[in-house]
Amino acid sequence: MTPEHWQRFVCNIATSLEGTGITAEDWDDLLDASPVDVETDGYGFVDVGWKIDTTGVGVLLWESEERRVVTDCVAIQPPVGEADIVAAILDRHAKFPNLRGWVMDPNAGAQQMAQMLEKGEHPMQVERGIGPIEFIAHSQDNAPMSEAAWRLDEAIRNGWLRHDGDRVLRGHVLNAVRKTTGAGEKYRFDRPQNAQGRMRARYPIDLLTGVLMGHNVAVDGSHPKEPMVAWM
Repeated sequence: MTPEHWQRFVCNIATSLEGTGITAEDWDDLLDASPVDVETDGYGFVDVGWKIDTTGVGVLLWESEERRVVTDCVAIQPPVGEADIVAAILDRHAKFPNLRGWVMDPNAGAQQMAQMLEKGEHPMQVERGIGPIEFIAHSQDNAPMSEAAWRLDEAIRNGWLRHDGDRVLRGHVLNAVRKTTGAGEKYRFDRPQNAQGRMRARYPIDLLTGVLMGHNVAVDGSHPKEPMVAWM
């Protein structure tokens, strides 16, 4: 439970849930620079941006229930070309051979790219001799992103999540704030309220968004309630 939730729902003190995100202290406490086992199961994640937002690409390895490692992240600066995204995916897919799939929002405007990669038909993929790559859909609507937010907060609070200390990822994490998504205590991570228009580019959070989606799918993958949805 965050301090804002404690004040609002336990102490009955009127407190805004917005404006507070993951603290630098909490994030830095999760640093683990030890080498990762590239053979570990996990998921790749992609948060696609084109003209304004960066594209965040990375890997979440599920070593155990109590150890989940975010590693090998890259933020591709706009304007982003499809070839840049595909190259980042293929590099990591080759490096981590036991990834179960790549998590991405189906509404991000990259459906054709994902479908070609799933069929093993993308020219860059064929050139490198890499076979079909599975994609797993994760919407960025409020309901799934709220679930992803409290699951990530739980993993951070309990020390289950670890990261390799990537400075760009850290910046994206610290740029985000919690925003309520309706009645009750549900919230999601988003840019600050003043990050509109030209200011939006000054507060990238795309790697955090990717981590949220990848981690959420990984939690379901470790305790599946129903079959995960592949890219359609």
